[in-house]
Formats: sequence, structure tokens, C-alpha cells
Amino acid sequence: MSGKARRGNGEGSVYQDKNRVWHAKLTVGRYRNGKPRYKEFKGKRKADVIARRDAYQKEYGDLHHALDRECQA
Repeated sequence: MSGKARRGNGEGSVYQDKNRVWHAKLTVGRYRNGKPRYKEFKGKRKADVIARRDAYQKEYGDLHHALDRECQA
């Protein structure tokens, strides 16, 4: 194995682009047409982006799953 730890389900992805800006992306549900709905956070430091992502998940974590179920009904 490469030694990298994998993120768990629901943690999204964290990456750095070519301009050295960090991005954290979460899937927060689906639109009525089935396309995934994303929430993205950007910042200069990885720790800041992860902190914003975690704060968002703590505040809105279960809300999006409930909205997702309503769209499917």
C-alpha cells in the first residue's frame, strides 16, 4: 500500500490545485434530475479548508440527507 490514509464515507475530497489553492468538496445530496449537489470550500491553507468543511458538516450534516429523501419522494 502507498501509506496514504483513506477518508471515510461522507468526508468529501480535499485537494490542492495548480495555483496552490486548497479545495474541500462535499456531496450534500442530489437534485431532482439525479445529478449530485456539491458544497465547496476554498482557502490558502489545508487546515483552514478542513476546519470550514468540518464546521459545515457539524451544523448541516443531517439536513441534506433529509432534503435528499424529500426530493426522491
